[in-house]
Amino acid sequence: MILKQLILMKIELLGETFSDFAAEFIVYKLKEMGKIDEKDIAGIMEEFEQLDYDESGNLTNSDIVLAQTTSQIQR
Repeated sequence: MILKQLILMKIELLGETFSDFAAEFIVYKLKEMGKIDEKDIAGIMEEFEQLDYDESGNLTNSDIVLAQTTSQIQR
């Protein structure tokens, strides 16, 4: 949930996502510090895949809008 909020904030503020290298480095450092483990990463990746509607491997504004629209419809 927190990652989703950070991604949404990043997209809204800058209109782009983290570079792949920055994201990989952040994950590496969090694992190194013992803040996350493989189970955490698997859950985050599952959430990412649910948000990535066009299956491009990147989250775009369109993906986020579709995710929010779908979420509101399912309520």
